[in-house]
Amino acid sequence: MGDFRMPSLGADMERGQLIEWLVKVGDPVHRGDIVAVVETPKSTVEVECFETGTVAELVVEEGQTVPVGAVLAHIGEPVQGRAAPVREVPVAATPAPVVATPAPVTVTPAPVAKVAPEPARAKVAPPTPARRLSPVLRHLAHELGVDPTTLRGTGPDGTLTRHDLEEAAAAHAHTHRARVSPLARRLAAEAGVDLARVVGTG
Repeated sequence: MGDFRMPSLGADMERGQLIEWLVKVGDPVHRGDIVAVVETPKSTVEVECFETGTVAELVVEEGQTVPVGAVLAHIGEPVQGRAAPVREVPVAATPAPVVATPAPVTVTPAPVAKVAPEPARAKVAPPTPARRLSPVLRHLAHELGVDPTTLRGTGPDGTLTRHDLEEAAAAHAHTHRARVSPLARRLAAEAGVDLARVVGTG
């Protein structure tokens, strides 16, 4: 281990004041490195180190005045495998997350199926006069040879009456008698045929 001492910076220099240390304990130094600033009566001088090693102790504090040859610092053995100072790497700012805005969704309403109008219900025709006949009148119409569906009743709501059937039978018989020839009338009488019940084809 070596010592770093106050050097003689002139023939008439007896003392020097340590103005500033340029190293600190633990720093590696090499022969020829500037390690301190010393003020003499004539000037301020940067002082270099004459040893190679590691600064073990700073003996003299800044601002003190010491004679030439006084020990200013102790220099120890170099530290093997000393790691190089780590340089701080600036960390890039993390960009703010980008929030994706969803595209607007256009909803097209489904076409409404047209409902076909309900077909009009067929009106039920009122029952014919024949359906309004009582069993007695229906039998009478059959006996008189009258078709009740061709008649218009004079009763309530167009109901056929006995009078309607008898008038229709009389009118039918009169019409047929008017059209029967004398020969046909004689033949009908001989055969016992009621001409009122016979419909002519001539």
